[in-house]
Amino acid sequence: MNVSAAIKETSRPLGCSKRIVYSLRTQQGALKCPPKKKLKREGYQKYISTLVYDMQVQTLIRRKVHCSLLSNIPPTLSRILTSVNMDNDVPNFKRTTPYKVC
Repeated sequence: MNVSAAIKETSRPLGCSKRIVYSLRTQQGALKCPPKKKLKREGYQKYISTLVYDMQVQTLIRRKVHCSLLSNIPPTLSRILTSVNMDNDVPNFKRTTPYKVC
């Protein structure tokens, strides 16, 4: 199918002249489909952390941080992890877990 036949078939259902369709084609260049939008992961990651760890685990980690602040000890990640992992009520955490929880 050549260009003039495609313009003729396009102008018929649109109800406009061939000249308008041809001018639109030359202005736009090659007509392409718009690219598909990618899904954003930001909201998904925030939602996952609340599903995996319930509010009790989150409050326990916050409590450990606040206890270290009250005793004038800087709450570093290694200190918080050791204090949380010593507690038997909470499962053992990896080093990256507190970033996901709070």
